[in-house]
Amino acid sequence: MSLLERLIGTTPEKLEQKADRLLTAGRWGEAKLAYEDARTKRSRQAGWQAEHMHRLSTKIHQCRNALAREHRQSADDLLEGGFREEAREMLMLAIEVSPEEADRRELKAKLDVLDAQTSEPSHTSLPLQIADRPNDVHIGPAAGSAEEYFTALCHTLPDHVRQAYQQYSLDFRRGYVALNQGHFQAAARYLEKAYKEAPHPDSHIPLELATAYLNLDRAIEAHDLLVAYHRRHPEALPACRLLCEIYWDQEDFDQALDLLDTLPAELSASLAAAALRGETLERSGQRESARDLYRRFLDSYGWDPRIAHRLARICRDMNATEEAAALYRQIVESGRSCRGRSDPAIRHEYAELCFEQGAHDAALMDHYLTLANEIPDQAAFYYARVAQIYSRQGHDREARRFKDLARRIKTVTAGTDREKDAR
Repeated sequence: MSLLERLIGTTPEKLEQKADRLLTAGRWGEAKLAYEDARTKRSRQAGWQAEHMHRLSTKIHQCRNALAREHRQSADDLLEGGFREEAREMLMLAIEVSPEEADRRELKAKLDVLDAQTSEPSHTSLPLQIADRPNDVHIGPAAGSAEEYFTALCHTLPDHVRQAYQQYSLDFRRGYVALNQGHFQAAARYLEKAYKEAPHPDSHIPLELATAYLNLDRAIEAHDLLVAYHRRHPEALPACRLLCEIYWDQEDFDQALDLLDTLPAELSASLAAAALRGETLERSGQRESARDLYRRFLDSYGWDPRIAHRLARICRDMNATEEAAALYRQIVESGRSCRGRSDPAIRHEYAELCFEQGAHDAALMDHYLTLANEIPDQAAFYYARVAQIYSRQGHDREARRFKDLARRIKTVTAGTDREKDAR
């Protein structure tokens, strides 16, 4: 971080870039926090741009959806293994984070069924809460819930990593939970203590400690830990991803590519490695190389919506609009097979691309109306788009109706924001 940034604070753009990297890496919770910080900073700036605020809100919505899906999947996995209480904690987290009312109702029904099937009394308290204060070291509302939350987190890890984590000290458990809850100061404090007490060369603690350091802008310390860890565990993609983030911040893209070249052959062909290499090429300005990489991946390994989304964005930015539109259309259509919906953020990008190409059909209008229902805080933007489509069709009366509706929503939203500021 530069001296100027330390004096005036990280800019919304820098925070958004950091969140984009976290989102790409699948670290939904950390990405959500960074996007929220960016939106808060942007809202406090004079003359803030509505388009930037909309983009940040859409990305936050995307993170919350991804988190909810991840927690739900974890709950299903835990139920299969017979871990009912741990599954319950995951369902509660999914309900809390999900932005979709329909999803929350479905998750609540699933939770009610689970509660009805167990004879044990249900616990309504959320898992471990740790504040970033040196003296605040309590385990949370109940030691049992903290242990259950830690167990649930470990359940998503590879078997050998999970077994190692479960053997580490109480300080490690506290630090790991704090890290996953976004309490990075507390996480670093606990993890430092855990590593000092058990500095085994094959320990996985440096990986988690480095993650905490990166979130505290202690990149040099994180880098040293990760380099040593990667030498011992060359198969650990999370360490490779974090090192790439450091090199991206330093704009040392050659170093990032060299690092990716050292991955074992079976990992080099993985989706995660392709995503890291592609993002490195994009950040270094080699968009054509990134585009070709994504095309080769899809040709060699078959359809993957995440790689397709990256390729679609590059094609859109390079004005290859027909290829971009075809990719977005396939992503949206393939998403319909997953509980009937695809990611609203991707559908937003697809709709905007179609709108920019001059589309004014009923399908695009329905697309925007659906997004308005799914993302209510952006309804004014989508109703304005519907008004523009009606105008393109020559239906001036309907265009005025939706334009007035968008204006009224903006007025109400502005009044609500002023009331919050007054408080």
